Amino acid sequence: MNVILQEAVPEYVPSTAMLRDWMIALGATSPVPVSLIDEIRARPGHMVGTGPLPGRVTNHTGPRTLSALAAVYGDIYLATACGPTASWTLDASDQPAVLLVVSLVGRLRVRAGDQTSIVAPGTACFVTSSRSVTIDGIEASGSLLVGMLPAARMRRVHTELAPRGPLPVGVSPTLRAAIAYAGTLLIATLTDDEPSALESGDALASIVESLAEFALAAEGRGSRSGEVRQAAMRCIEEQHREHAFGVDDIARELFISRRQLYRAFPDEGGIAGIIAARRVKTAERIMADRPTLQLSEVATMAGFSTAGVMRAHFRRTHGTTPQRHRDAALNARGAEQARGPRALHAVPID
Repeated sequence: MNVILQEAVPEYVPSTAMLRDWMIALGATSPVPVSLIDEIRARPGHMVGTGPLPGRVTNHTGPRTLSALAAVYGDIYLATACGPTASWTLDASDQPAVLLVVSLVGRLRVRAGDQTSIVAPGTACFVTSSRSVTIDGIEASGSLLVGMLPAARMRRVHTELAPRGPLPVGVSPTLRAAIAYAGTLLIATLTDDEPSALESGDALASIVESLAEFALAAEGRGSRSGEVRQAAMRCIEEQHREHAFGVDDIARELFISRRQLYRAFPDEGGIAGIIAARRVKTAERIMADRPTLQLSEVATMAGFSTAGVMRAHFRRTHGTTPQRHRDAALNARGAEQARGPRALHAVPID
């Protein structure tokens, strides 16, 4: 067993009964080896596992701390902890992840940014690491289970979870199955019967993703398309002037498939058409501001790969070429200037 130890805290030694209750709540389907119980009791206030505990733990009841088990399966992190009241904080990360937080014993408070959710025993919530996350125990003692999966493994749900606060997950057969599998996997990893990390990670990701889909379906997906559209339009606004920018870049940034992206824009001629239309508007503004600029330079500055591509999109949008569009705009401006300033009339206010 690979043991990673934090600072020893001898004041807190979980009783054997508490540890067994913890393992039972974890839902492990195989017997818990006595050696693992002894390992935890022999190292009070330590973490036993194959990976470090991320984030920071703050104790609310003096120098005592949690006892924790943790394991890493490729890019997936799984941990469970038992002990007195404490807070576990994970700072916002540039590498987005989806967290499943399960209360095994005692209530939890999960905070993401300025939004909070209370998690009752036997229930859970989903939250993402796009904002700082704090998990507080709000009773004298308790235990929890946390799974952390990279957004790349949860493409179908990360986009829906990222802009919102904690998503509650009620008691269900799917949640119980997820807890039982995670508990059995974690215990097996920390004993001699260590499973394949790759296969175990894939199976765990599949179960957690199904649970997230179930929770989102229960909550209702009415706002899903709107959220995807808003995020996609932000990407287009910020990046459309880069000629290599396209549909695949948006899908990658939002962690969704091309099909999901296309479904969010059923009536505007497709997402590629929206990108092109935005580039046409940028080209119009550039030509108005710099009327002597070569059209090839206008095309490059607006995000078109060539002047010919820009011409094709102008014809589709305005029924004319960029040059004729610019000439018409200049003629209209000249006529306006020739008329001189408009006379202003003072009208009394009753």
